[in-house]
Amino acid sequence: MAYLSLPDRLWLEALLLLAALSSILSPAATKEIPSYSGNYNVGATKQVIAINEPDVLAPGNVSTSFLATLFYPTSEEPDIPGTTPYLTDVTAKQFEEYLQFPNGTLANFTTRIQWDAPFAETLLQDEGSESPTLLFGPGLGGPPCECYTLLLSELASKGFTVAALDHTYEQPYVRYPNGSEYYGPPLEYAWSTDEALTAIEHRINDTFAFIDAWPRLAEKLGFASTTDSFGAFGHSIGGAAALAFAQLVDRSLVPAGINLDGSLWGRLNSSDADVARPSLLLGFEGHASSHFDSTWDRYAEAQSSWWRIIEINGTLHSDWSDLTFWKELNPPVHPNTGNISGERMVEVETSLVAGFFNWTLWGKDESELFDDPALFKFYPETVLVAGEDGVLED
Repeated sequence: MAYLSLPDRLWLEALLLLAALSSILSPAATKEIPSYSGNYNVGATKQVIAINEPDVLAPGNVSTSFLATLFYPTSEEPDIPGTTPYLTDVTAKQFEEYLQFPNGTLANFTTRIQWDAPFAETLLQDEGSESPTLLFGPGLGGPPCECYTLLLSELASKGFTVAALDHTYEQPYVRYPNGSEYYGPPLEYAWSTDEALTAIEHRINDTFAFIDAWPRLAEKLGFASTTDSFGAFGHSIGGAAALAFAQLVDRSLVPAGINLDGSLWGRLNSSDADVARPSLLLGFEGHASSHFDSTWDRYAEAQSSWWRIIEINGTLHSDWSDLTFWKELNPPVHPNTGNISGERMVEVETSLVAGFFNWTLWGKDESELFDDPALFKFYPETVLVAGEDGVLED
């Protein structure tokens, strides 16, 4: 039997130790989330918007500010692979514990998004008009907006400016750009109907405050983005709030809205639910077709303008957030996600959202995407449940 000399054994042990450390630190411990696919790179910035409104969740029962995270097109070249943390450390930790992931499962992901990069200076020339500004709202009590990065960054890469609004003390965790931290109810908190209705009111007030602040903020940031016309969309209660806000304002301010899998509340769940502008409801498999959610039936009956209800087979409620990507990590995420692959879900979701706003805000001829046979041809996972063209012009 051959024996290694002491120097050779020490050298071998050193190599084995180095290999072990490499497996812990890089690249296995640091992975990049799926990148965006549009013509632009993506920048992001956090902005604090002042507000003053009653809020039972806030200290002193008054909200004084909320967080707007802007995702936007930039020409700056990113690091490849990305080196920017995907999530704040606290949000990553909260979801790792909630979903029973091993420590570091989410915290070790990075993104190519570039914080505070300059706005794409060629966009006006490239597109012939300003970047449409979209207003996004997340689910009630989480996930917060940073957990929709795949959707929001993809839209930004296609030329949109997305303002993602987190209501402080409602979301489980929000970190301001100065490092201030704000905690809300835990992820497992059971929200009552009254609390949900109040949350929609807060979302609407936040949206009014953002729209009021946006012209000055866009000028300060050097954004070539629309400041007098917006698309509204959101997930879960964020989708309900988006359509509720649209119903309150003139169509010239919000020409169109999207609800991603959210039940509808209040006036939108009544015979007075007409939003009088194009609206798109995207839902999980069976959301409308099985009459799981009667609020969508009442909403559809009340519409006078163009509307569509489309389901994506193989999806459940959490697939509309980045959890559709997390579900493929080890161990798998909880069962509120379906069997569609995360990559495919992001592709279908972003294509439908971008196509709708390309048509309604940018004036691009993409309305045929929302009818068969084009819809099923490109996205065979989709089901056109119902829809009418209604009145498209005032």
